Amino acid sequence: MSFPWLVARKGVLRSWHPGLCRGCLLTTQVARSRLATTTTATAAAATLQPQVKQAVSSASTPATTKMTITMTPLARLREKLQHPPVHEHTRATVKRQREYRRQLVSLYQSVRKDMAQWQQLTHEQLHALFQQLVPRRPIDTSMRLANKNAQQILLDMQLHTPHLFTRHDARLLLACYKDNRQKDDALQLLQWAKNSAIADDAMIETTLALMDDNDDDFSMAHSLWQEMACKTDRATGYMLKLYVSRGELAQAAQWWRENAKVLPVNTTHNERLVVHALDGMLRDATERLDFLEARHTYQVLCRLMQKLHRDDDAIEHPMGGIVGLANKAMVGIEAMTNGFVLLQDAMQGGHARGVKMLVHRLFQASLRDDNVRQAMDLYNAHPQLFHHDIVRSLLGKACRARYSLDAYRLYQGYAARYPAHMDIRLYTKVIKAMVRTRNLDLAKNVYHDAINNRSLTPHQPADATLAFFSAVYSICAQTGDVGLFENTIAMQQAAGFPELSHHALTSLASTFITAGQLQAAKTVFDHLAHSSSSSSMMAARTASEHQEFMEAQDGLSVDQQQEDAGGVDVVDFNILIRGLTKETQHSPEVMQERVLAVLNHMSLVGIASDSATLRTLLDIYATIDRNMADELLLRLLNDKNASRADHIWLNNLQLTRRLHDGINNSKNSKNRSRDVAARNASHVAHVFLANRRRALFLSAPRDEPIAADNITYALLLDALAPYPPCTTVHQQVYDHMRNLGWRPSLRQYTDLIRAWIRKGRVPHALAVVNDVTTDLHLPTAPPTIHATVIKALLSAGKTDRAREYAAGLTAQCADITDPQLATALKRLEKQ
Repeated sequence: MSFPWLVARKGVLRSWHPGLCRGCLLTTQVARSRLATTTTATAAAATLQPQVKQAVSSASTPATTKMTITMTPLARLREKLQHPPVHEHTRATVKRQREYRRQLVSLYQSVRKDMAQWQQLTHEQLHALFQQLVPRRPIDTSMRLANKNAQQILLDMQLHTPHLFTRHDARLLLACYKDNRQKDDALQLLQWAKNSAIADDAMIETTLALMDDNDDDFSMAHSLWQEMACKTDRATGYMLKLYVSRGELAQAAQWWRENAKVLPVNTTHNERLVVHALDGMLRDATERLDFLEARHTYQVLCRLMQKLHRDDDAIEHPMGGIVGLANKAMVGIEAMTNGFVLLQDAMQGGHARGVKMLVHRLFQASLRDDNVRQAMDLYNAHPQLFHHDIVRSLLGKACRARYSLDAYRLYQGYAARYPAHMDIRLYTKVIKAMVRTRNLDLAKNVYHDAINNRSLTPHQPADATLAFFSAVYSICAQTGDVGLFENTIAMQQAAGFPELSHHALTSLASTFITAGQLQAAKTVFDHLAHSSSSSSMMAARTASEHQEFMEAQDGLSVDQQQEDAGGVDVVDFNILIRGLTKETQHSPEVMQERVLAVLNHMSLVGIASDSATLRTLLDIYATIDRNMADELLLRLLNDKNASRADHIWLNNLQLTRRLHDGINNSKNSKNRSRDVAARNASHVAHVFLANRRRALFLSAPRDEPIAADNITYALLLDALAPYPPCTTVHQQVYDHMRNLGWRPSLRQYTDLIRAWIRKGRVPHALAVVNDVTTDLHLPTAPPTIHATVIKALLSAGKTDRAREYAAGLTAQCADITDPQLATALKRLEKQ
């Protein structure tokens, strides 16, 4: 981007710059006349177009009627089966396959209603349909419905064409029953197979896997095992699991010794023998990719180990089976889902080594996928399992915009747990993250922690020390804390770095601007400009005045390399523009004249503007010259060098303009403005949830999503909170925020709680309270949340519900001494 373009936009600037040449205005008028001519021709063509369309439509109606063909559900089903989607392990492909299966189920349900159509399906087509619908390698019951849909095809074959229902079909149906744990259906099918003389050992073996440990099922399982002609170790293992589930370890060990074909070398110890046998069954199920059976065997093994550890700690829980299961199950796009299922089993089974192994695998996978939120949740749930180096790497990844508050909590935990491993580099990284996300109070807290812990030691590397001071200067620039800047200069000199860098002086100018000391900021800029050959064009003071001011700043000196290099950069010009804007904010015409003079000077000295310059100008013109604001917006939108942060800023700006569009803040139209604001908030939220950036910018690509950050969600949630009709969409934006890994602030939680209670939906408000405890990993919600619930219930006239809620605070171990919560409880007592 370059700003001769902005200076050349004289046709737009003419309203506030009377000295512009008439040639540009003439050019603009010629362009407008051409546009008007084109618009007239387009309108004439649009007038003729309906007549042409009507003539073409009337001429082509008979031909269209003859070509209309309606495909039957049977034909559409056959066509779908001929063109299945490609099996690839990507999320997009999985969605297409899910939609493909949904269409197959819908078409098959239509076909099976007409027996004549169903009978036209061949045996091969029915098998192909079954293979497309049956879940592949399920690990939990989430695919139960898909399994039922696949079962329906085989059941129809058994019912309508029993003479074509083969032993292979019966095995497939029994496998479906096994995955869904449908024991009664499996027994009925086995009996039907016996009557049809197609039953075999494989079918009996599959049915054995469904038996429970009660007396009736145990005796039935024993009878089925006796019926098998060739008794496999797998079937013997199913009987072993029943013995173990019944608590009969001695009988289980004896059973395995007498019937198993493969025995370990040492078979004298009953408990070790049973544990070895179960671990072998777990490995066998894993090799067959039967994850449901593998999980069931692992659960039985964990329960056995819990019992054995109460009696004898010498027997170790084998790791080979669960490690192999994790290796096979945690593959592809289902890796994280399957891993969390196994982690839940290990936690419920009390398998500490299994939990540690799975937590570390999930943690590393989360970091590889750049899913920092998930990695942080794993750490918060199991902090004792992580080495400090791993936690430090997580903290480094968490120092981003969307995880800033979590990063600060993680920093506090790390500093408390590993104080000896805190160094100046880590403090600097956290400070930069807090400054970048405008959490300036937290940034100051980290700065004070670094000073109190005496992290600035002489043995620290010079680059690390200077980076720390640079981060502190950024705090000063954002807060306008001149005193902190002076203290930092003193510390920098004491550390052996008496010279100020260019960044430090730029931060000093910004500090003065933020603090309202505009003359001092101009003096700092003049000091920077005096080292440039062209600085005389921008100097607002004489050299003597400039020197007097710089000498008046105690201990302030400048890096000699900077003096030799000389010159100001685009950041300095941006700060100068911001200072001029603040100084002349009550005189828009003077402001724009001075800004234009700065832009002219930038072009003369060869300094190109950047996106920050455009942002500053856009803020200036947004309320003064909407045409210029639109031009700047389009310029930024089409910038090829714009970063993702730039595009997010543009989205936030456009959302803000939409929220305030048409609102009149005068007293006479207060109620109307409130209605407009509510309507705007609801509309903008729906546009955001639709995730089509073209709805914000017509020039955006068709399928480009709307990039967002925590500021985007804060903007929307704040706009929706005051209006009861917007509560539903308020909840949708809140859910969207949490689903994408962003964590709401306490104020955003409390706003939604008040909104639901105001509408009388107390259960919805309590669900938000549960979200707080889940998101913050706390046993109970913070006192602020409890106080908000009680006050909102009282304001809504629900005193009984407020008393009921307050009565449960003691059981939740809430801090009733907190001032806000204590005030709410006192207000409740007065009711």
